Amino acid sequence: MDTWEWYNKYSQELRDAGQEYIPQLIDDFSEGVLHLQMEKCDSLLPEMKALNQVAKNPWLEIFIGHWEMRHRLTNHEEGEKVLPDVVALFEKAHREEAKDCPQSICVTQDLSACYENIDAPGWANERMAVCEETIARIDPTWSCFMCLSCEYASALVDSNKTEEALVYIDRQIDAVNAAGSEYLEALLATRADILVALQRYDEARKLIDELAEENDYWGRDRISYQLKKLYIMALCGQDEEVWKELPRWSDLTPYSWGMWVKIITVLLPRHPQRNHWQLARIIQQMLEHRSQAGAHRKVVELAKLQITLALERESVWVAKMAMKLAQRHMPKLRALLGVDREFLELSEKIAAKEAELLARPIVEASENSDEETQPDPEKDVEVFRRAYLNTPDDAELLGKLVNALNACNAINESIELLQCYVESHIEEDNGLCFDLLDLLLNRGDQQTIEHLAKLYEQAGLLHMALWFRARVINQQEDWSELETIGQQLLENAKGREWPGVYRMCSWAAQKQDAWDRQLDYLQQLQQLLISREEDIRNLQWDIMATASILQQWDLVRVIAAELEIELTEGEGFIDEKWGVLNIRFRENFEYRYYYAQRIGPVTARIIEPTYRTDFPQHVDEIVVFDAEMLNTRPEDEEEQKNFTPLYGCLQTIIPTGYGESWFCEGVMPGEEQFNTFREALRERNWYYWSNSNDDYTLTDSHQGEDAQPLSAFYFVISAPRSVSKGDIDKSLSELTADWEHPLCWWRLAKEAGANEEKHAAISERYGM
Repeated sequence: MDTWEWYNKYSQELRDAGQEYIPQLIDDFSEGVLHLQMEKCDSLLPEMKALNQVAKNPWLEIFIGHWEMRHRLTNHEEGEKVLPDVVALFEKAHREEAKDCPQSICVTQDLSACYENIDAPGWANERMAVCEETIARIDPTWSCFMCLSCEYASALVDSNKTEEALVYIDRQIDAVNAAGSEYLEALLATRADILVALQRYDEARKLIDELAEENDYWGRDRISYQLKKLYIMALCGQDEEVWKELPRWSDLTPYSWGMWVKIITVLLPRHPQRNHWQLARIIQQMLEHRSQAGAHRKVVELAKLQITLALERESVWVAKMAMKLAQRHMPKLRALLGVDREFLELSEKIAAKEAELLARPIVEASENSDEETQPDPEKDVEVFRRAYLNTPDDAELLGKLVNALNACNAINESIELLQCYVESHIEEDNGLCFDLLDLLLNRGDQQTIEHLAKLYEQAGLLHMALWFRARVINQQEDWSELETIGQQLLENAKGREWPGVYRMCSWAAQKQDAWDRQLDYLQQLQQLLISREEDIRNLQWDIMATASILQQWDLVRVIAAELEIELTEGEGFIDEKWGVLNIRFRENFEYRYYYAQRIGPVTARIIEPTYRTDFPQHVDEIVVFDAEMLNTRPEDEEEQKNFTPLYGCLQTIIPTGYGESWFCEGVMPGEEQFNTFREALRERNWYYWSNSNDDYTLTDSHQGEDAQPLSAFYFVISAPRSVSKGDIDKSLSELTADWEHPLCWWRLAKEAGANEEKHAAISERYGM
């Protein structure tokens, strides 16, 4: 059964009714989920859920809810945090108006996965029961049959019934094959996991390699198979290759953390030198995430690893911190299954190690400042904490302790220390209050921030109260209110002395596209800095950017002269012919990059058409960019020759007059024909852009079995919007009529209602 059939039909109905934004948004979100585009999906989620109010379709509500759960359960690995939402969705899926929706079956998978995230072995029997009941209602032609079978098999493994799990998954594979379905990936991937658990590594590796080769489109699949392969290699002792290929943890998402931890757990006993504070920092970050997600079993298991590694490093405070967290989560487990005994033993080991360290002679240690000494904030914490206990009013020492704690990701400990100090030293101005504010904002603790703001108000420090509240409003993205509070700060005697207030007001104005007000704030800041005899050059670049957006070219020219930037003499619009750079656009929660020619200090003309029709066209636009370079110029002179500066787009000031891009592909014509073709496009004022490599080839099947690869190319063109699709098709036909090998522009022909069959035949002939 095609569980997507109803949705595809419904999507087409919406598009025909002019509501294409609904399926487009859902498609963007679901693709983002499978590509592990976390930020994009987090940003799209509220908008996607709001579609339910627009569509008022019970089936669509279940469909959207299921994809939300796929993101939260799989990509974020949420546990008890998401349980109320999963249960509510499960109940909706079984109501009369929604129970026939194919995705109502998928919600059973969501419920099982949620309990797996909370406590996989503790809830194993219940997971199997709910999956078994639902599988009985469908047949092997459903994709849900495979998903639920995988959930059931995983529960068997979590129950230590691994051999039984293999028998079960093979039976389900046979059932799907017998039903005539060709899609077995999920079942085969689960089979590979079971083979690993049974230590049948060669079979598992062969299966993983086959799956990785066949399924490399989705980002989730690519990283999953890569890590599974590395795990098998680690188990087989191929340590050097694994360390070399192991992705950086910072490049991974929670979806991949579990497998990454499995890999290092295998490797570390053979490589104790890699057990260092940086690893503890990573584990602490994972612990905090899983704790907030309510993934209780995962917290307990990871805390066990953290304690063991910390004791090997003789870092008792890290072990205690992990123990404290684990003890919070153990009562929330469905079944202890021996972890209480394990943690009792670990507690005894912590006490023994602490006693051992206390019995040693005290060695006066200093902060890691020797250039040849590798910093170790984990050890610094012990030193600074001991000293701070004796001098609790020493702000400088507390700052050092907090910095060391933060380096180890011990954020809660930092907040506790800072809050205690700030509340007892409310009138002090030493920067620690701002450190506390930053940590509270990152934790999303608005309640504590408001509590501190009230303390400042009571102490008569209104500027501090306003600043604390402004930072919360900035996080909430209420730009109008942020600017209002900023103006109150500028009216305050102490507030107007803070450069950050002007920056904040400038930012709030920018987010409201109030560029005139932004310019005013920046110029006020400039006067403040001049009165203090401080450097204003960086600020002048910001002023030039805002002035360019407002097209106040006289002001841009004045500042450029002050910065000794040579411009062609004249007035008005600046249109230099400087070097090529890259401009980064932020669109649909993604970054996209286009080549441009710099035409002014902070302005550029986009020269690269988009390669996709569903992306906005920017070619020939005039944009203003932020002057801060986003990449680093290499020091090597040879590397500098191929270096292209990257800047972020602030605003388009002259929009493009060009239409969508059309993709063309074919065998490269002779040099004279190619040059004639390019010149004809230039005469028509069309943009041409090719990213094909010099070694790109196509093979003409009409030349028989002995056909040799032919030099080929692909490119996009974009014509002014005034040129119709039919005229573009006609022009391309005329310009390439005498080429030995025909050029293919299949999609353009289809959109223009031209000879689509001709281009389909060309594509097949050359294997495009």
